[in-house]
Amino acid sequence: MSYKSKYERLFEVISATSSAVVAFSGGADSLLVLKIAKDILGKNVLAITGCLDIIPRKNLKRAQEVAEFLEVKHLILETNELKNKNFVKNTDKRCYFCKKSLYEKLKGVADKEGFLCLLDGTNRDDEGEFRPGKLAAKELGIKSPLAEVGLEKKEVRELLKELGFSDWDEPSETCLATRVPHGEMITAGKLRKIEKAEIFLKKLGLKTVRVRLHGEHAARIEVNEEDIPLLLEPKMRNLIWEKLRGVGFTYISLDLGGYRRGNMDRLSKRGLN
Repeated sequence: MSYKSKYERLFEVISATSSAVVAFSGGADSLLVLKIAKDILGKNVLAITGCLDIIPRKNLKRAQEVAEFLEVKHLILETNELKNKNFVKNTDKRCYFCKKSLYEKLKGVADKEGFLCLLDGTNRDDEGEFRPGKLAAKELGIKSPLAEVGLEKKEVRELLKELGFSDWDEPSETCLATRVPHGEMITAGKLRKIEKAEIFLKKLGLKTVRVRLHGEHAARIEVNEEDIPLLLEPKMRNLIWEKLRGVGFTYISLDLGGYRRGNMDRLSKRGLN
């Protein structure tokens, strides 16, 4: 099935309800869901952004700007992940506990305000990955229209491009907790240190960046393979070393394998964390 056929099917799926709450991260997937929901449901759609403790601050800003542009009512929800003992323990079920807390709060808002359906931005590619949060979504009746019609990430981006969104190819931004190996406690200090390092690296012109934390003081930088030579230039290497030392890292390394989506999950499964 072509992605345009899937797009038409997406309208059918979302049209099955008369009102909806969209779990809106500001990323490409939830943006497409929100755009179609707004086109179909008009004022009967509410965007909610949560997980504020663990998302990069730029994600929240983008979500606010996009919701305003689409003229969709937008609610910012405190979900307090760092007060959730099951989450901060950072087992391989971390994502489940995070999503369960988020979706329970979304469901509470939806029930109170009279919205009939809860939608998220899970796509077809996500279905094949290790994502414990999918179980929480299933338990609480969250619908994933992109996955339901079989839309993949690259197809989502192509559709956003055709719809006129200038940042259709903006790199995905996962939550900052994904930079910490399973088994290492998650703290606000660790997350903010990671975020500061990534902000600095992106200012150097790097689009896709992950600063993986190992222990309290070791950072492993992942970038796209084509950007690795830039980071190995002596002046650039020294600049990064000095800046990340100032952020609070003692040991800074570059992963010569480049950025790999879900890399921390693979390391955890192999016991290399």
